[in-house]
Amino acid sequence: MSWPLPPALGPRVEAAAAVSRELGVPVYLVGGLVRDLVLGRENRDLDLVVEGDGIAFARRLAEVLGGRVREHREFLTAVVIDAEGFHLDVATARSEFYRAPAALPEVATSAIRQDLYRRDFTINTLAIRLGPDRRPALIDHFGGRDDLEAGVLRVLHSMSFIDDPTRVLRAVRLEQRLGFRMSPETLRLVEVAREEGVFARLSGSRLREELVLLLDDPQMALPGIERLAGLGLLGELHPELRLGEAERRTLWAAVGAWDWYRIQGLEQPPVALWRLLLAALTAGLDEPGRRALADRLQLVGANRRALVDGAERRRRVRALLAGDPAPHAVAAALEQTSGEDLLLLLAEGEPCERSSVRRYLRELRGFELAIRGADLVAAGVPPGPAIGEALRRTREARLDGVIGAGEELAFAREQALALTEVEAVPAGGGGRLGLDRPGGEGR
Repeated sequence: MSWPLPPALGPRVEAAAAVSRELGVPVYLVGGLVRDLVLGRENRDLDLVVEGDGIAFARRLAEVLGGRVREHREFLTAVVIDAEGFHLDVATARSEFYRAPAALPEVATSAIRQDLYRRDFTINTLAIRLGPDRRPALIDHFGGRDDLEAGVLRVLHSMSFIDDPTRVLRAVRLEQRLGFRMSPETLRLVEVAREEGVFARLSGSRLREELVLLLDDPQMALPGIERLAGLGLLGELHPELRLGEAERRTLWAAVGAWDWYRIQGLEQPPVALWRLLLAALTAGLDEPGRRALADRLQLVGANRRALVDGAERRRRVRALLAGDPAPHAVAAALEQTSGEDLLLLLAEGEPCERSSVRRYLRELRGFELAIRGADLVAAGVPPGPAIGEALRRTREARLDGVIGAGEELAFAREQALALTEVEAVPAGGGGRLGLDRPGGEGR
């Protein structure tokens, strides 16, 4: 083979070639791995296409590799998991047809040329024939190698984006990852797809999956958003979504906050880059607009809250941080705040607010006392609710610098005993309630 395989893939590819010769069926290495081999890029995704019974081939390959197979008969595909847990995708060569624009395809068996023709861009149609011939051969039916050399993304047919609008988002990702650009005719077909309204027919889950893949990559996210805006695709997410200077500033500041977070080696609370950037991108939308976008993307749970409610949560936190609060008050205000909201506070906030958030993340968050309730009991404090309150006050005193590490036990014991005495005093304030009435008879 003209292009050296990564060490982890070489023996597995050789095993696939051997099974191809044993069974006498043509087998091809396909997909992004072939493209990246030609480009000299790292890729460990191993995809095989079989002209014949792909599932039978997968079963035999699993035996040779000492692994197991997971079959998906309705899609004519299987996954081989070898003894080391490595996954190899095996598919029967198949063609696809779409009953409606943006619908999922239906499949039927075919030859390798038809299988490659159903793919998104010419650069992804390259294949390497592994067997049954002993000499591997590069297959290039659609000019993919020329487009690789030219740095061009080109669809295979005029209905490509009508059939599957997610290919537009994939094109944007490939442009950023490879440094390529869509060909003029491909750009024209993007515009045709927009005019036909096919993005509105795309399911929210598929749209969300592609958007997350773009926004969750720090190298692709910002230029990818710019490209989506240039292609007029932000409006397909929400008609009022724009990329103006205010949104650009917020996005850049959010990425800067995320970079600072990583440089500091911080991991808690966790931050999902795609949620951070989606919240930053939609900062200009009102609450109904953000809710409509969350509905469009079928967001639920924490993902939905990050988009819909984040702006109001940050507004409340900023109000609490105003006026230079004590460190323990800062911690109390920020302890229930998500990682994305904290970084957006760093991106959007005033200098004093950003300072409070940085201090919280570096010093205050997760601070724990060296003592526990058992230490107070051992020091003579009766068990009871006073212990929990005393520990809370002691933690506040430590955060505020009122006491040092060696003073925790004495301070907490003093607080607990004082609270215990207060609890022991009856409601009337006297020790002999009902015995000191006028007349001294205590009736």
